[in-house]
Amino acid sequence: MFKYRSEKHGNTPIKVYELFERHIEYKRGKIANQTLDKYHGVLSNLKTYFRERYAGNLTESDCEKFKSWLSEKLAPITLKQYLSAIKTAWEWAIARKMVSENPWIEIVKQVPRGKVKKPQPFTAQEVQRIIQHFRTHPEYSYYADYAEFLLCTGCRIEEAIALTWGDVTEDCSQIWFGKAYNRGDLRKLRQVKRVLCH
Repeated sequence: MFKYRSEKHGNTPIKVYELFERHIEYKRGKIANQTLDKYHGVLSNLKTYFRERYAGNLTESDCEKFKSWLSEKLAPITLKQYLSAIKTAWEWAIARKMVSENPWIEIVKQVPRGKVKKPQPFTAQEVQRIIQHFRTHPEYSYYADYAEFLLCTGCRIEEAIALTWGDVTEDCSQIWFGKAYNRGDLRKLRQVKRVLCH
């Protein structure tokens, strides 16, 4: 005979997706919008797969089956991120006595990180050809200086548009990239980059 546990938040059992929704609400305002979007992707999959299941009744076997189902739709690196987010939500819920156990811990360990492709930068000749193409294009020539700046500094668009004159030395010999726009939000970069201008 299989015995189900009934975990409760207050006097009401909490469903799988409700637990994750509450975790999202807790995180709102503390994480970047991009991460929030990813959490909503996780939530959508939890709703689709677990439907009305209660969080306290989940076993490792249930989580393993969910991982297998999800792995057919996601790349390994994204799968790892999704499962890690769920595991963290359960840890948060345990601290608030919504559930008593975390069945996701071993599941996350089973997923390999996946290989991240090494960047293949343009050669110096390719950079010059791209810039030249912009300069001579009848419609997009006004982007030439911007494209040259991006290609020569190696910065990302969201870093470039966050720049202010305070990020550039007086003689324009160095640029500091320490912030970026992410979906309309200005945020500090974890690692500040310095670029020497020639």
